[in-house]
Amino acid sequence: PSNTVACKIEPLLHLFTDASEDAYAACIYIQDGTYTNNTSQLLISKTRRSPAKATTLPRLELMGCVLGAKLLNQVLNAIKPEFDCNIQYYCWSDSQIALQWINSPGLKYKPFVCNRIHDIQKITSPSNWHFCPGNQNPADLATRKINFDTIDLKLWHHGPEWLILSPDNWRDKSIDQMKPFISDESELKPVKTLSANMHPEEGIINVESYSSLDRLI
Repeated sequence: PSNTVACKIEPLLHLFTDASEDAYAACIYIQDGTYTNNTSQLLISKTRRSPAKATTLPRLELMGCVLGAKLLNQVLNAIKPEFDCNIQYYCWSDSQIALQWINSPGLKYKPFVCNRIHDIQKITSPSNWHFCPGNQNPADLATRKINFDTIDLKLWHHGPEWLILSPDNWRDKSIDQMKPFISDESELKPVKTLSANMHPEEGIINVESYSSLDRLI
């Protein structure tokens, strides 16, 4: 379309999510995907109060990922018509349990986790989710009580410093690959098993115990 922007600037989106006992949140940053303009800027954020009913922190982290995925979908639908190119995105969380859930088949988990995995995977690709250390996660600022005199405004407005670097340099800035770990077993669906000791040589029915064919049948 004639009103689209030529892709001299390739928009790149970074979604960060986090959760605490008080709230769960998501924030999205936009930057030039060609890395010629070394700046990143907060585009949009959203926070929700954690439910009054007690739940586990990994579940809250997963709820934050759902909130972020839906927010990312809204942003993509809003800006795609303005750019005549594909828009890349990365999703970041400091919860390794939530990340393992997102990268697993949802059917192996209980309904709460299963349904939210489905919501996330319907919008985003699991391969786009990565681990981010908690002290470099700007979404953490939106999930806890903070003192505005000590808040890191640069982290909130522009994201972590490594955001403006090319992906090849992210690992050097302590952005580690998600490491294998034991999942939250309490969320796994119980599997019922049936075992039996079979002795085929004895037969299933002892025909000698019946005095007539009718009784045997």
